[in-house]
Amino acid sequence: MAGIYGLYSSSDLEKKSYSEYFFSNNMDHIINQDMQYRSFLYGRSVLNKFNNDRFIIENDHNIICIEGINYENKNWKDNVELEYTTKGIDFVKKDNALFAGFIFDKRLEKLFLFTDHLGTKALYFYHDKLTHSFLFASELKVLTKACSDNDISLNPSIDGFNCLLSFGYMLDDLTPVESIKKIKPGTILCFDIKTGTLSENRYFRLKKEKISPSKEESIENIDRLVLSSIENEWRKDLEYEIPSFAFLSGGLDSRVNVLLADKMGFHPSVCLNFSQTGAPDHTIAKRIADQEGFNYTFYKLDKGHYFINQLERLVEANSGMTTLNRAAHMFRAIENFSYSDKGLAHSGQIGDVLFGSFIKPGFDLESDVGKLGSINDPKILNQISILSELTKSYDNDVELFSYEQRQINGTMDGDKTIAHFTDVSSPFYNKALLKYCYNLPDKYKQKKLIYLEWMLQKHPELLDYPLDMTGTKYSNPISFNIFRFYKKGRRFIQKKFGYGNELMNPYDLWFKQNDQLQSEIDQSFTSHINMIRNKQLRHNIKHVFNYNVQGKFNAVTALLTFKLHFSNDRTSLQ
Repeated sequence: MAGIYGLYSSSDLEKKSYSEYFFSNNMDHIINQDMQYRSFLYGRSVLNKFNNDRFIIENDHNIICIEGINYENKNWKDNVELEYTTKGIDFVKKDNALFAGFIFDKRLEKLFLFTDHLGTKALYFYHDKLTHSFLFASELKVLTKACSDNDISLNPSIDGFNCLLSFGYMLDDLTPVESIKKIKPGTILCFDIKTGTLSENRYFRLKKEKISPSKEESIENIDRLVLSSIENEWRKDLEYEIPSFAFLSGGLDSRVNVLLADKMGFHPSVCLNFSQTGAPDHTIAKRIADQEGFNYTFYKLDKGHYFINQLERLVEANSGMTTLNRAAHMFRAIENFSYSDKGLAHSGQIGDVLFGSFIKPGFDLESDVGKLGSINDPKILNQISILSELTKSYDNDVELFSYEQRQINGTMDGDKTIAHFTDVSSPFYNKALLKYCYNLPDKYKQKKLIYLEWMLQKHPELLDYPLDMTGTKYSNPISFNIFRFYKKGRRFIQKKFGYGNELMNPYDLWFKQNDQLQSEIDQSFTSHINMIRNKQLRHNIKHVFNYNVQGKFNAVTALLTFKLHFSNDRTSLQ
């Protein structure tokens, strides 16, 4: 993703333009800057938009760099210095902002790094106390290349690669590189330049609170919070006087954002849909756009054409933090869309999670955790050394595990691939809404009924169109559950046997239809597998490649990720 970087060490660092390592650095809509203050090299390669929300400022006391969007006030650039002076580093604990950044405090001789409550803007770091070295970047690839340039030896993380092979995303703070970690969401890191030490303050994490609202009260509060979040999000485009655009699918979450924004007077200039032609995700979205009078652009995914000659590039786009097919459809759709003159990419991301998708009675997180990934294979899962302790720490709170692991490290890390082109937002990222929904009684959220009842009572027009999960309009819980069960069964069969058009991205079907896709994946596997010298890891990659079609994507992602980070002479190919 486009972003920021910084390198500090007591030993001499290679002085160069590290911004050139960012994936999107040579694109027309990108600003590149490389700067130096004493032994601190820093810079950015960022989108040339929302420039009062993303900036670098330096004075006699501080270097302040912010990357993201602040919905709380205008012209953050003008008052951020005062915020830091009066509140200290606690000023980053925003309720309504999506950002990451750093502050180099020249007087304190401390370097602070910080992420928002969901880690929507990633930061990765390398720390060595012995050499007083601290390196960080928004893209893992930038950091591994910077380490290589400065003769810092790196080794593969076997845990990280096994996560990629099984879950399809990283767990906790893992990366594919052993000595590089991802900063957790809602976290402030402090590197003390004088001592070389590093401390961590995790200032935000969802936690259960004792509330017992009635269903009516819950619906009222949901309505207030959702509408407020939508208004804040879409008003940002108006603030900069740039057109809004949105993703529109056949599901509920994107239509909530688009239709309610339109109802409130925020009109999208165009709605973008990407899907297999004829799938409900396509036909329902097209119907909504036509009847509501929205401009509509469709990027067809048929036969998986968008993977052809793109495998390495798709891995590079998010440095192998998730499997290459997790967000490839969105990445390629945006890349072929006129995005540069438009504002935020308004999505409905993670809305279903807030309203109950991961309320799973009878689900045992410790034994069933593999079901929350893409390849549920105990042979691989049992080799992830942190997994047992990690699952136990959640005390069977599947919903929280989903937020912190599957959504933040999976769904949202995949979404970061389009941050090379534009900023992504969703009303369901709002901190107050997240906290409120997390604390609603499970009985309200089960099967997302509180979500549907909120729409039925407050915004029935949202249910004028069929739901992709049932193929019918919602009228009552009984019929909804019958059609949902039927639809789920059809999709399972179609996915398993690779036919039909119920799925937005039917990989099994495409793999059967597209000889070129088969050939590219097979060739990528064959030409890279011998790079892996660790026998167990090589065995795991081969095993997953032969598992199923998704396994082939996972295995090839692992190989191309290894190549991306460990293919030069200064790293260890063990």
